Amino acid sequence: MGNIFKQWIVCILLLLPVYLHACDPETQYEKDGECCKMCGPGTRMSSDANCNDPVCSPCEKNEYQEGYTKEMKCKLQPNCDENLNFEQEPLDRTIKRPCRCKKGFHCAGNGCHKCIKNTECEEGHGVLKMGTQENDTVCEVCPPGTFSNESSAVFRCRPWTKCGPGFVETESGTSTSDVVCAEQTNGSLIAIVVIVIVAAVAVALGLLCAKQESCRAVICKLNNHVNVCKKPNKPDQPLVPDVGPQDVEAPPKDHRPEENEECMEAAEGTAFLGASLPYPIQAAGVTENYNPVRQEESKEDHAPSPETQGTSKMCL
Repeated sequence: MGNIFKQWIVCILLLLPVYLHACDPETQYEKDGECCKMCGPGTRMSSDANCNDPVCSPCEKNEYQEGYTKEMKCKLQPNCDENLNFEQEPLDRTIKRPCRCKKGFHCAGNGCHKCIKNTECEEGHGVLKMGTQENDTVCEVCPPGTFSNESSAVFRCRPWTKCGPGFVETESGTSTSDVVCAEQTNGSLIAIVVIVIVAAVAVALGLLCAKQESCRAVICKLNNHVNVCKKPNKPDQPLVPDVGPQDVEAPPKDHRPEENEECMEAAEGTAFLGASLPYPIQAAGVTENYNPVRQEESKEDHAPSPETQGTSKMCL
């Protein structure tokens, strides 16, 4: 037991110098059996003549050094050209600066050698997924109840406006336009009521006129016999004008006017039409029995003048 303990003591004493001379791998390096210092991040070693105090120099522009080093040169930053739509990151010589696309652009192809502009969703379409550094914009058609009235790579479809109390919808919404609301007034309500009433009256009158069509046809036929004493046109005779009593020549005493026969025929036609109607129709100038109407005359009327004698009673 005592011999084993002594052996452990001897091993520890032999290894102790080795442990004491071990270098820190993060900040030191071994040179000629000694632990020498390295240059810090963002610098490079210009000279290693002095192991414990090396000469370090800062990295140049577009160079970097992330950790402690004994290297004589710094590493180059990636080339982020603004003409290729890359944005310039703040200068930092201690870390690697990755190239990033400007806002509104995304990488094209593998390795991101350039950036292209994100797709803009046209009117009637909205953004479903926003564009990122690696992916383009994803668009969708505006669903019912939403709209988009501009081309954009960032805006989604917006819901239609809902008209509040006291407002009415004057224009419906579409995929490219919003609902239009207007303030509801008493004048508009009155106008709507008047239009409805006028339309109802027009429909009622139309139905009534349609039912009375047969009656109106009979009345129109009856109106053709108003001038019952007018002589009809014959192929061999000229048109006889409608003249007054003063223009008619007195017929001979023994001559029966043809007009009386035509008057009787017209009266018979009128009686036939009147019989077909629900109410009696009396022709102008005749009685219910189709006799000419005689008017009472005064004493002055009994003395006929030469001009009117023989012309006052044509249809007797």
